[in-house]
Amino acid sequence: MAQSAQIAEMSFSHHAIIDWMLSNPDALLADCAKAFGYTQPWLSTIIHSDAFKAEFSRRRGQLDEHIAHGIHAKMAAVSKKALDHLEELLDGADTLDPRLVLDIADRTLHRQGYAPSKAGVNIFAQQNIIQPAPGAVDKSVLDEAKNLMRAINGTATEVLALENASPGGAE
Repeated sequence: MAQSAQIAEMSFSHHAIIDWMLSNPDALLADCAKAFGYTQPWLSTIIHSDAFKAEFSRRRGQLDEHIAHGIHAKMAAVSKKALDHLEELLDGADTLDPRLVLDIADRTLHRQGYAPSKAGVNIFAQQNIIQPAPGAVDKSVLDEAKNLMRAINGTATEVLALENASPGGAE
């Protein structure tokens, strides 16, 4: 597979293309090429190069972080103002409907993450089933086998030797 053409390094015009693309996220690349006087194939070569993709990704991450930080800061400011007004309302009111107070408390706690999940509480129970090792014999079956061998041989010497044998086979 042929390797595509790459730009060697980022120039000021490449940074300007990134600025344009970030400022016009819904625009067509044909519009970008026209704005900079490039052909579409050349613009495609630029924007698909490793250097451009890395810089665009870095700049896009910075923009996303800036936007998220701004939204978070505004939400915190609005929440603080709303809670201040709510506190004034609760402090200044002589008679408040208890249902309103309960609703306010429930909603504020819910938004802080103290509400139960919709699915309810999941309880996981673990049950261990212990099965005997393969080839293991129940004690009653083993005793019955010993008695049968005694009846046939008249002695239990061979059975005792098996009982005292080590796992490796040495006695």
